[in-house]
Order: sequence, then C-alpha cells, then structure tokens
Amino acid sequence: MLSQTVFRSDDVPPEHRKEAWRECISRALAPMEIVGGADGDFHAYQRLVHLDTVSVWPATMDSCHYVRTSKQVRQSDPGNYHITVLRPDCGELRVGHEDRQTTHRPCDLYMLDTSTHAEADSSDYSARVSAIGVEVPKRLVPSFGREGLRPLLGQPLSGRHGFGALFARFVATVAEDSDIYGPADAQRLETVLVDLLSGLVSRELEAESALSAETRARNLRMQIRSHIDRHLHDPELTPSRVAAAHYLSTRQLHRIFEDDDTSVTGYLRERRLERARRALAAPTRADIPVHAIAAQCGFTSAAHFSRTFRAAFGETPTDYRNRAGVSTGTPGATPRGTPLGPRVESAGRAGAEGQAPGAGGQRQPVAGR
Repeated sequence: MLSQTVFRSDDVPPEHRKEAWRECISRALAPMEIVGGADGDFHAYQRLVHLDTVSVWPATMDSCHYVRTSKQVRQSDPGNYHITVLRPDCGELRVGHEDRQTTHRPCDLYMLDTSTHAEADSSDYSARVSAIGVEVPKRLVPSFGREGLRPLLGQPLSGRHGFGALFARFVATVAEDSDIYGPADAQRLETVLVDLLSGLVSRELEAESALSAETRARNLRMQIRSHIDRHLHDPELTPSRVAAAHYLSTRQLHRIFEDDDTSVTGYLRERRLERARRALAAPTRADIPVHAIAAQCGFTSAAHFSRTFRAAFGETPTDYRNRAGVSTGTPGATPRGTPLGPRVESAGRAGAEGQAPGAGGQRQPVAGR
C-alpha cells in the first residue's frame, strides 16, 4: 500500500481536538490558524496519502474559518500549490486569496499558493466540509508567462467537465484505492496527477503550447480513455467515432494506442468486458439478466458477449455470476481464479472511511514514510 497517515479527532480529548486538527492540517498543507467552531464538539477525519513529492488527503471536518497569515508565510513556506477538490456532499466554501473573494460549490476545484496569504470558511457553519486536498511542489508545474498561475488562484474551477473532471476523478481514485497500490506505483501516480494538473491550468490559461510534447500526448491519451469509459454503453462507439470526437483521424487514433501496446478496438473490448464482469459480480444487480448487462455494456449480441467473455476469463458469464455467489444468495463473495477478480475493500479502510468525521482512533501512521 501507499504510505499514509490517518488522523481521527475522537481519539483526542475534546478540549484539545481543534488544536490537534490545526497541527494536522498545518503539516499536510502549511502552517495556519483555525478560528471559530466548537472546541469540545469538534470532529475531523483525514487520511494523508504520500506519493513521491506530492500528497493527497481526503478529509471530512466540521466547519471552521482557516487563515494562513502573511507572518506564517514568511516563517514557513513549503513552496507548493494547494488544490482543493470539493466532494458532492460538501457545503459551500468561501475563499480569500490576496484581494480576491470567491464562493465554491460542490464538485468545484480551487488552487492556492502557499507563498501567499489565504483564508477559507464555510458559507453555512452547520454544513460539513468534505473534500480532497492535494499538495504539489510548484517546481513540478510548468511556468505560464509572467503572471504564472496567479489568474487562476482562488478561482472556482469546474470538476464536472474537461481536465477538471479528469483531475477530480483521478485524485478520488488515488484516495479511495491507496491500499491496492504499492510504493513502486507512487512515482507513476504522481506523474499522471501532475500531467492532469498541468493540462487543467494550461487549458484554463489557454497556454497549452507551454506543455511539453510528452505531457500533451499523455493528456490526450487520458482524455480519449475517459471519453471511451463514459460511452461504453453505446454500441455505436467505434474507433472512427472516438477519433471524430477528438478531432483526430482514425489513423492518428490508432497510432496513439500503438504507444500503449494495444489497439483501440482491443481497449474498447477490455473495458466493456471489465464493466460487465463487475456488474455480474455485484449483488445489487443480481436481478438483471445476463443479456441485459451485456447490452448495458455495449454488446449487441448476447451470444457474441458470451463467447468473448469466455475467451477472456475462461468461463461463461452465467458460470462467473454463479461462482461469485450473486445468484445463489451469497452476495459479496469474491470470485476466485479469474484474471480480473473484483476488488473488495479492506475492512480497515472501509470502516475508517465509513464513519462520521472523527469517529475513530487516533492519529497514527498506517505505513511510515
């Protein structure tokens, strides 16, 4: 698993919780003050996941007013860009960065510079804050002209469309799946994250030409794959349609996939099969016939789906579902012996994430760094 550290406020005496949280958030982001909010009834939860030099930290917390003063900037500056990804269940946040005041809604993103005074608080102090923080050293992000990223800092950026959506989904995946990646994956994950962030800021600043050719190529591949994943249900999704959606020729599209040692058609088939496999093993979809699941995953023929599934996994879709325990009344059983067996969350992580903010043990290293 990736190196990570967990903080749970309920393991701290009530009178010390807010100060403990201030220390925790100061280590994760940068030194700051916390103003307002109840002391004895304060709750917060954070899981700080370390990649290489980048960190990702999903957190839930009671509303407070956070202030990073100019004095604190002078005393300690990690030299990072901080990105906050607001989750769908997060309340509105108000952010001040230099002389700019903005409001951010669920699924928005915003960026801050740790070298600058900033503050943030909730529009509704009864609402819970649920977000993912990301810390990226500024030296990893391309420089864009004289002003750099200043025009974007503190501004609402959409996490629903384009590179903002790609970035938000990726950091959520890293946060949720941190236990299935190993230390050797950290650098690769960091490279993808920084590429997506660079693509986001370059698109917002209309400065894509400042990106390296390698970064632009990786970003295009990720955009194409995301498009395919969103349209797998469409039986008319073909390489030519994928190419047209990205203003490419079919030949250019095939060349992009050659770099990944696969074909567009092969990638489409693999993704459809994986989606179908997951659906067949899901207890919540046990009442959906196999042929209907095949259609939902873009297969136009049940017989073709069955042959393709058997060629990939060594058994028919029906046998796979039966062995998964879905149709025999034992939901949640884990299929064995398949190349792509469904992943089951570890009880420890699921339990920690499933609690209300602060409902659990103390700050402790899960895997030391």
